[in-house]
Amino acid sequence: MIDQKRKAQEMALVPTKRPRNEAVPGVPQQAGPPRTSSLQAPIMLLTGHEGEVYCCKFHPNGSTLASSGFDRLILLWNVYGDCENYATLKGHSGAVMELHYNTDGSMLFSASTDKTVAVWDSETGERIKRLKGHTSFVNSCYPARRGPQLVCTGSDDGTVKLWDIRKKAAIHTFQNTYQVLAATFNDTSDQIISGGIDNDIKVWYSVWFVNHMKV
Repeated sequence: MIDQKRKAQEMALVPTKRPRNEAVPGVPQQAGPPRTSSLQAPIMLLTGHEGEVYCCKFHPNGSTLASSGFDRLILLWNVYGDCENYATLKGHSGAVMELHYNTDGSMLFSASTDKTVAVWDSETGERIKRLKGHTSFVNSCYPARRGPQLVCTGSDDGTVKLWDIRKKAAIHTFQNTYQVLAATFNDTSDQIISGGIDNDIKVWYSVWFVNHMKV
């Protein structure tokens, strides 16, 4: 009897493992092309900020990412491999609300609750300009995509300001009734579009554009 049991155990079928790429009946297979990203995982967790993160922006070349937030810091990250934080930009004394790269990615603009906008060299991390003139939190900033390096900003002081980073002060101020939460240029940079707590979107155009911008 014992010998018969041993023979039965030796003859029992052991299921073999399927190759990972072999289809399993009844189980849906992943559609689309194979994954080609060089990230170590489909989702990466970037840790380093010490407070709420308010903004993230990719560099125009797509290889790095800038992030900012309540901790007053701007962190620069590689977006491949280990996604390490390779630089930290310090200089703001208030939360950093918004970030934008210029068209070629050589400069990074940051808007802060310290009432200023900073212009950074994205290669060296050095602050090359500080735009002062708002009297309350700066919620938004946006660089022109073409022409001279103009920047528009929106603030809790109820104004939209136009800046030429070659000059010390704002070159034009548009007065709004309520706080301005967002500001941007149109494609040709001869108009500024803003939004605020009054539920309206406004388009600003001034004599300055007529005299200085060539469409």
